This record gives sequence, C-alpha cells and structure tokens, in this order.
Amino acid sequence: MTHIFKLKLDGKKKICMTNAINLSYNKYVIDALAKNDRDIAINGLKNLSKVFKEYTFFRRIKIHIHTANVHSLVRLWNLKKYGDDLSGFRETINYVAKTHKPLKAFEIGKAGLLLRGIAPVMKNGEYLGSVEFIQGLNSISRTLQKHNIYPFFRHKQQLQLALHRPFYHKPTYFRVLQLLKSFVSFWSDVFSIC
Repeated sequence: MTHIFKLKLDGKKKICMTNAINLSYNKYVIDALAKNDRDIAINGLKNLSKVFKEYTFFRRIKIHIHTANVHSLVRLWNLKKYGDDLSGFRETINYVAKTHKPLKAFEIGKAGLLLRGIAPVMKNGEYLGSVEFIQGLNSISRTLQKHNIYPFFRHKQQLQLALHRPFYHKPTYFRVLQLLKSFVSFWSDVFSIC
C-alpha cells in the first residue's frame, strides 16, 4: 500500500511541476502579466480547468497567476478575488519571486494544505510574476478507497481543526511543520495498519 501511495504522490508532484512550467510559457499568461491585464489570462485559459476535469483524473485543479510583487492577478476558480497581497503567508511564491526558479511543494494557504507547482514567468529576461498549478489530494484518496482505506474522511475533523481561521492570518513555520508532521504521522499510521 505504501508503494501505491508513493507512486500516486510522485505522479502528482511531477504533474504539478510540469504543468506550472508549461503554463509559465503560455502566451496568455505572459501577456496578462506583461500588460497587467487580467482579461487576457481569463479569456485565454477559461476552458483549461474544464478540459482537465473532462479528460484527466484531476478534477479540482486550480490555476493562480501572481504579479512580480507577489499579489494575486487571477484565480481562475474565483475571478472576483484578486489584487490581494500574498507575500505575508505564501512562502513558495516568495521563493519563486526571489530565485526565479520553479518548485513543487505542499503548502498551506487559505484553501488548506495543497500540492502546488509554481514557476516563474519571464519575458526577455525580465521576471513578470509566477503561475501556480494547484492540486488537492482527492485522486490519491480515491485510489486508497479502492483498497478500503478512507484516510481523509477518518481525520477530517483533525484537518479542519489544524486549519482553523486564525491560522490563515498568522501562519508560522512552526505551525506548518506541526501540521505536516501530523499529516506524515497519519499516513504512517495508515500504512502500519495495512
């Protein structure tokens, strides 16, 4: 069972990274950031989530475009929310803004613990911002459920408690590490039972 989980997780990590990098070269993403024009990205990418849902196992992917100064330009899943400063709690975006290198990571944001691939968007050597490909863990959960393991349902209350509202406003590395430790400990418990 551990092998299935590891294979699925490794696959999701690769998909996050490759899709983020691919999107960072997308004409609509580059033009939207270069011209600070949200509509370019919205119109150019509006069907992407639908296509993923229809033709892949990834049902709830999200795409988030960030400006060079780490503000939200476009959340394709929530077009009304934009312009907010992400620099105070989104360390992965800060890292990409500083290094101009792509990364994949689990990170806690306002939507909870998610797997994120983030890549810099460059034009003629200038850093314009970044683009993020976000996935939950539902596809892994579905695979485990086929083997009669229901990890996310069993500990849903614990996860909700760990992600309570004050956490969003005052994130610290200590709290993130505590949550990740609980997450890893939980999976270790699941596989020791199998």
